[in-house]
Amino acid sequence: MGIIKLSIIIPAYNAEPWIHLLMERLNDQMTDEVEVILIDDGSDRPLHFDYPWLKSYRQTNKGISKTRNRGLEMARGEIIAFLDADDMVSENYISYILSRADEDWDYMDLSWKSLEDGRYLYKLNSDQDALSNPSACTRVFRRSFIGDVRFPEKKDASEDEHFTRRLGLKNAKHICATDFLYFYRVTTPNSNSKQFLKGIRKTKRIAYFFNHVTADMDYLIEEFKKEDEINEVFLLTYQNDIPELEKYCRIWNPREKGSVGAMEKRGEPTRLINIMPTPLQCQLVIYTSYINDVGGVETFCYNFCKVMSKYYDIVCLYDQIDPRQLARLQELVKCVKNDPGIPVVCDTLIVNRLMSVIPDNISYVKSIQMVHGVKQNDAWKIPKDRDYIVNVSEVSKNSFGSTDGIVIHNLTLPEKVDRALILVSTIRVGAADKQGNDARCVKFARMLSDSGIPYVWLYFGNQPIANAVPEMKYMGVSYNIKPYIKMADYLVLLSGAEAYSYSLLEALELHTPVIVTPLDQNDEMGIEDGVNGYIVPFEVDGFDMQRLRNIPTFTYKHDNAAIIKQWKNLIGKSKPLKEVNLDEASVVRIIKDYNDMELNRIVKAGEVLLMPKDRASLVSEKGMGVIIG
Repeated sequence: MGIIKLSIIIPAYNAEPWIHLLMERLNDQMTDEVEVILIDDGSDRPLHFDYPWLKSYRQTNKGISKTRNRGLEMARGEIIAFLDADDMVSENYISYILSRADEDWDYMDLSWKSLEDGRYLYKLNSDQDALSNPSACTRVFRRSFIGDVRFPEKKDASEDEHFTRRLGLKNAKHICATDFLYFYRVTTPNSNSKQFLKGIRKTKRIAYFFNHVTADMDYLIEEFKKEDEINEVFLLTYQNDIPELEKYCRIWNPREKGSVGAMEKRGEPTRLINIMPTPLQCQLVIYTSYINDVGGVETFCYNFCKVMSKYYDIVCLYDQIDPRQLARLQELVKCVKNDPGIPVVCDTLIVNRLMSVIPDNISYVKSIQMVHGVKQNDAWKIPKDRDYIVNVSEVSKNSFGSTDGIVIHNLTLPEKVDRALILVSTIRVGAADKQGNDARCVKFARMLSDSGIPYVWLYFGNQPIANAVPEMKYMGVSYNIKPYIKMADYLVLLSGAEAYSYSLLEALELHTPVIVTPLDQNDEMGIEDGVNGYIVPFEVDGFDMQRLRNIPTFTYKHDNAAIIKQWKNLIGKSKPLKEVNLDEASVVRIIKDYNDMELNRIVKAGEVLLMPKDRASLVSEKGMGVIIG
C-alpha cells in the first residue's frame, strides 16, 4: 500500500442527491495517494456506493463536529481536506492540491464561489491573498498544523469558525489556490448555516461591544472562554489590548467591517449590533399562501386544524386570509401572517397550494405537499423538493400521471352538528298597521345570528326588508306558501297588531310551531308559549334564543266545517244570478316602481299582481308592467 498524501473527510446527513454528484466528480480524479473517508451520520436512508477507493462508514446521528473528529482520527494523509456532502469541487481539485504538496505551508486557502449563481465569489490572485470567511472546507491543512485541535462537540453551529480560530491562521504559513477549486451550494434548504442564522440552533451568536478593551478587563477571558464552549462569540471593539481573547472570540473592528447581527448583545450600549429576530418554533406548520372566504382548501385547513390539533401543536401560517376564515381558525390553533424576516421552525411543514414556493424563512425536518385538485393545465406540476406528496383522491393523483405520492381522503369533523333552523314568514313590508314588524324581524334575526344558532329565514312579501341580515332570504310574492310552512321549523310573525292571522292559522293546522309577539289574538287562536310555539316580547330583547333549539311537537284542531256552517247560516239560501267570468282578471309582472292609488302603496319592480283587465291594460300601456297571463 502506497503513502497516502491527502485524506478527504466527508460527513453526510440526508445529502442526497447532491452527494452522488460529488462522488462522481472525485471518482474521475482519484489516485493511490488519496483516501476518501465518507461517514454517513445517521441519514434517513443509508448511503450506498460502489467505488473501490471509498472508505464508507455509517453511525447514529452525532452531529458534524463529532463526525469530522472521527474522520480526523481515521485519516492517514499528511494533508487533510474537509468537504460538505452537498457541495462540489473542481475537476482538478485533487491534482492541484497534490501538485503543491511539497511546498512549505501550514494551510492552503482555496478560491471558491457559489455553485448556482455568482452571489459569492472569492478569487485569490496570489499566495499573499487570504480568505476572510472561517470555512474549513475552503481550505486544506497540514496534519501537523492541526495537531490536537478538534471541532467543538458541544456546538451545533459555527463549528468551522471555532476550529479555524483555534488553529491561529493569521500566524501560520499559508499559500493560495488561484484556481476555483471549491463550489458552495447556497440554495440547499435547511443547511446548518441557514438554521444557525435563523436562530434555530442551540448555538447562538453573542456579540459584545467595548469601545476600547483595556488590559485591566482580563475578566473577559474567562467569560469568553465559557461562552465559546457553546456559542459563537463576537467582540466589536476599536482597540483590543488583550491578545489572548482571540482564542475565544472573533475580533471585529467596526471601522473596517461595520455592524454585525447577533441573538444577544452585551457590553457597552451600541447600535453596531443588530438583534436577530426570535424564531417561531412549533411542531407542525400548515402553510397556505392565501386563504379565501370559501373553497375546498379552506375547508381542509379548518377541518385539519379542528381534528389534528388534538394530537399536534399546529400553527396556521398564511400570506393573505379572509377575516372570517381567520376568526374561526383562531379558535382552534395559533394563526400567524408570515413575516419573511422572522424565522419559522417546525418538525413538519404542510404546503396547501400546489404552486406555492416555500418561503425562505421556514425551516423544517419533513415537508408534505397537498394536492387538492385535478390537473387543469400543463402549468400545474408536482413540486420535486417535497419529502411527501399527499393526494386527496386517486382521481387527483392519476390526473397528474404520477406514481409519486399517497392518497389520504379529506377529513370530516367527527362531531355532533346542529341542523340549521328553517324559518318562514309572510310580511307586508312598510305596512303601518303592523306597527314596526320589519324592524322587529331584523332585530330578532340579529339576535338569532349572535346566539350561534345556524338558520335560514325565508320571507315572502311585497318587497325586500331594508337592512336584512344575510340569513334572511327574500322570496318575492307567492299566494301559496303552505309548502314552505310545512317544511319549516317555525312560522314567524312578529307583528304589532293582528286580528286573526292567516299565516299563523295555516302553520298551526300544518303542525308547524310559531314564533309570535304577545298579541291579543293568541289566546283565541290557542297559541301557548312552549307548547305550539314561542311568544316573543314586542321589544324582542330578553328572549332566550336557545329555547328555539327545542322545537315543539303538538296537535291542533281547527273546526273549518263549523265555520262554513256559520257562513251559510249568515248568507242564507240563494241562487247565483249569473255565472262568474274568471277571465276578467290578468296577471301582471311589475317592471317599474309606481304609486298604485288603488292599492294605496308603492308597487315595486319584480312583483307579480292579479288585477282587472282594464287596469292591467293601463299599467302595460304606461310601461309600468307586462301582462303575463
